[in-house]
Amino acid sequence: KLRAIKENKPILVFMLIGYLDQRGANDGWMASRMARGSSLSDKKNIQQINQDFVPLTLNLSDVDFPQSYPAMKPWIASLKQVRKTCKAPERGFSTTVVITPDANDVIATSGSGYHTRWQQALNYNPSRYSAFLKEAKSRFELFKRLEKTNKIALNKLKETINNEVKSRNHS
Repeated sequence: KLRAIKENKPILVFMLIGYLDQRGANDGWMASRMARGSSLSDKKNIQQINQDFVPLTLNLSDVDFPQSYPAMKPWIASLKQVRKTCKAPERGFSTTVVITPDANDVIATSGSGYHTRWQQALNYNPSRYSAFLKEAKSRFELFKRLEKTNKIALNKLKETINNEVKSRNHS
């Protein structure tokens, strides 16, 4: 977080969100491997991430979400819903979330990357993931501008982002 604030760059959080089974195994490992083998291995995406974001990878279950990142609260709720409603293959997923340097606001989300839905998920398609990264960078620049100039428009942007979070993470 300190680096993001110092460099004035958004934080790109790649999350592997898993369900710890009775053995303590995280069943989201397949989703992580698939994303790392596609979009996160693409040279253009790697360059774009390193240039425009402060990257952070988190391997999480519901017991270890970082409390110092308030923007991540929707994913805590999402994980609890997954526990109750999804079958074993979809209890774990990967997702990318772009948040403000202070970790208080969401800028963009790639949506839930269930490995069983790899054809629709942005995480597994390098060109669509690149478009997501460009959109997130552009939106962050707009967010910064509106913070200084137009609080009403900023609130509308936050509402748009919240709606996107809900629609892209709908299981």
